[in-house]
Amino acid sequence: METLLVHARIADAFLPDLVIRLERAGVEVRGARELGPGPGRSRCHEADWDTEYLDLVLSIRIVNSYEEAVSHIARHGSGLAEAIVTSNHRRAMRFLRE
Repeated sequence: METLLVHARIADAFLPDLVIRLERAGVEVRGARELGPGPGRSRCHEADWDTEYLDLVLSIRIVNSYEEAVSHIARHGSGLAEAIVTSNHRRAMRFLRE
C-alpha cells in the first residue's frame, strides 16, 4: 500500500496510534501537516500520490468526504488494487459499483 486516505472525522482518533506503530515497524510516513513532526515523517509532495514506492513508505492524506476520497483515487489510483474500509454497507457497495 502506497497511500492511505483517512476521513477527517476519525483522523484525530485513528492516526496518532497508527503512525506510531508504522514508524516502530520501520515505515517512513509521508503525510499532511496534520500528522505533525516525528521521526521518519515527511511532507507529501504531489508526485507522492502517483508513486509506487515498492518500499516501507506510506503517504497519508486526510479527506473530508467520500467524494473527495473517490476523486483522489480516480486521479491517482492504478484502477487495479484500490479498496475501501467502512462500516457503511451502502457506501461500500457504491464504491464497488463505481
